[in-house]
Amino acid sequence: MPELPEVETVRRGLVTALGLGLRPTGGEELDGSSLPRVEEWHFCRETLRYPLPIDRLRALEGRRLLAVERRSKYLLLYFGTAPSVWGESALAHVTARVLIHLGMTGVLRVLRQVPELAKHDHLWLRLGTENRDFYLLYNDVRRFGFWDIQAWEELSGEEAQFSRTGPEPIPLEVYREQAPLSLALSLAISGTSSRPALPGDGLAGHLYRASRKVGRELKSWLLEGKAVCGVGNIYCSESLWLAGLSPYRKAHSLAESEAGDLAVAVQQTISAAIKAGGTTLKDFRSTDGKPGYFRQELKAYGRAGEPCLRANCTGRIERKMQAQRATFCCPICQN
Repeated sequence: MPELPEVETVRRGLVTALGLGLRPTGGEELDGSSLPRVEEWHFCRETLRYPLPIDRLRALEGRRLLAVERRSKYLLLYFGTAPSVWGESALAHVTARVLIHLGMTGVLRVLRQVPELAKHDHLWLRLGTENRDFYLLYNDVRRFGFWDIQAWEELSGEEAQFSRTGPEPIPLEVYREQAPLSLALSLAISGTSSRPALPGDGLAGHLYRASRKVGRELKSWLLEGKAVCGVGNIYCSESLWLAGLSPYRKAHSLAESEAGDLAVAVQQTISAAIKAGGTTLKDFRSTDGKPGYFRQELKAYGRAGEPCLRANCTGRIERKMQAQRATFCCPICQN
């Protein structure tokens, strides 16, 4: 299943392919024709995990794609009318948001010509500027992903789908190497997505306080996504290995220093995975069809029976089922 690094890789791919990565200077006039406009939708089926909101999506025709955002494992596409000056005032031009979850096997591709549909291609969207067209093609073998659309006025205050989602492991502005058209606009938009801010002592202090009364096992608590979002099964195993923590110990047993180690491990793992374009075990592809290469850097996940890679450790990685998920850890150096 695509986790935070894979979804962020897709977001960056969309930003680059659709020309949303070029940022004008503050207050600079913006030619609205440079923003992709929704020209046409094509649907091969009516239902994925849930019924597709076909009529509401088609009502976006003529609107401009203003920004591509992400919250946890969700892609957020913001549509509206083209502003004449780019900046935070452009928020007034947002009229709707399309929310996309890739499910288990969802893949978004950006093509330059009408797609030749293959098995498991379920919909495409044609976006156009004054001199080129782009086709956003969605393929999903298991059809566990979904698309939804929300009017901008529906997004004020806490949003139901994110109200119980924890903070991002890394602040938005830190690990975004490719800025959208306006970072100020991006931050303003993402601020509407129930993105809780970390306290002054950062993720380490947050994890320590959040774990005090948690009697669940450490890995299960992290996978829940309430303490920190987007750390799925692969990156949870990797982060716990890097921090030297057993996935089976109780979350409330974390010492303050161990919470600091865990915070650093989560942030380093997520950052490295984003830099590598995510992890492809089977299905994941970025918008250009390329796989993610973090698989070559995995230290625990998928390495059952192999020697632990920590210096001076004599253990071997073990695989056990934990809450119906495969867990990989070293019984010697993770405690």
